[in-house]
Amino acid sequence: MCWMNFFSANGELQDKKIMITAGPTYEKIDPVRFIGNYSSGKMGFALAEECARRGAEVTLIAGPVQLKTQHSRIRRIDVESAGEMSVASKKNTFCRSRCGYSLCGSSRFPSGGGSR
Repeated sequence: MCWMNFFSANGELQDKKIMITAGPTYEKIDPVRFIGNYSSGKMGFALAEECARRGAEVTLIAGPVQLKTQHSRIRRIDVESAGEMSVASKKNTFCRSRCGYSLCGSSRFPSGGGSR
């Protein structure tokens, strides 16, 4: 394959459904504090844009970021916590051609979930 063909948008993902997760998650400790990370979500958003440009129908599940989606083939679902991201991912995995995860989710879940 020529390297120029790699970057062409010739519809090779036409009729494919792709789910991508991107960005950080915030886990509430109490009403004013949370555990989070510095993930920007830029990689996931770039992947979503490129897949859409190549013809795919993309579901992008995004943590709290300020990034915008440009392509009309991207359906964005905004979430805040890792639990919300997990639920949204499970709901949108059914019948997907491909799934990509480019998030930096929290590996610790505070007990109580900020209900105190």
